[in-house]
Amino acid sequence: MSTGYAHHKAQEPVIILPIPPDGDSSFEVDICGTQVSILVEFITYIDIFAKQCSRVLIYDWRKGQLRMDLSADSRYSAAVFLSTEIVLLAQETGGALELWNIPDVPEHIAGPEISLRLPPLPDHYGYCISRVKYNPKGNHAAASRQPFHSSLVHSLVMLNIMQVDNDGLDIKIMFLTVSRLALLERLFSAETPGEELSWSEWGPVFCRWFPTSCFIVDWQTITCGERCIFLMPDRCLLLLDFNPYTRKKALLEQEKQDSSAVPATGELEFVEELPLLWRAGKFSTRVLGEKVQGDHHLGRGYDG
Repeated sequence: MSTGYAHHKAQEPVIILPIPPDGDSSFEVDICGTQVSILVEFITYIDIFAKQCSRVLIYDWRKGQLRMDLSADSRYSAAVFLSTEIVLLAQETGGALELWNIPDVPEHIAGPEISLRLPPLPDHYGYCISRVKYNPKGNHAAASRQPFHSSLVHSLVMLNIMQVDNDGLDIKIMFLTVSRLALLERLFSAETPGEELSWSEWGPVFCRWFPTSCFIVDWQTITCGERCIFLMPDRCLLLLDFNPYTRKKALLEQEKQDSSAVPATGELEFVEELPLLWRAGKFSTRVLGEKVQGDHHLGRGYDG
């Protein structure tokens, strides 16, 4: 809730965006530490494929200083901070996740450090990508010692990804989940600036897909740290925990009750119903991830 007053640490009470009021436009705002991103999509008419172009602005909100101004014919539809200095931009036109270093001033912008391609789609299909709300927001570089405070770098990135045909009649919606740390490690290991990696070179090892047919999509999915929560069709809350220590603990408890359970030692492989995920999307290559998680049902009868 807004108080109507300027933030007491902001040098400028108002940031005026250099955007002309041409046509319809949508705004998406994200804050990470002292940085704020504003993603603007310009739309000429109401249609899922009508987004003509986008513009990404990143400010240091304390100083009121513009750091990044990216105008592109490519459709950037989501901006997610990986850290206070690195931002992920989801590009729908080519189906890629671009990782950018945030420059000190807009004139120093030099293009993405690395582009991570999404799975190729059949002809006449395209991507529509949006981000899922996440916490923490980068106010602390490392995990706080206070209860329930997580580290930003070890938290999840989750994207809502639609695969849509040109007529907008065949739509499949899935969640893509990946560790922030894995994305940052990919960026730091890039051999040359602007490197591009195909899905097979980076995705299957680090990512996990979830079809939204398993969940209620009109209830907002939220991630916090290494956990995400969904509302199931039976009104049960499903909590997925990607923390490896939590998973080992769950397997140890399961092993005590079931002697046939996999022992929690060495490298573990999480087995799931692969055909369910394989049928959910329209991908033309194998896309299933290998990231492990534990799951917990929190109760029944929730409305949101």
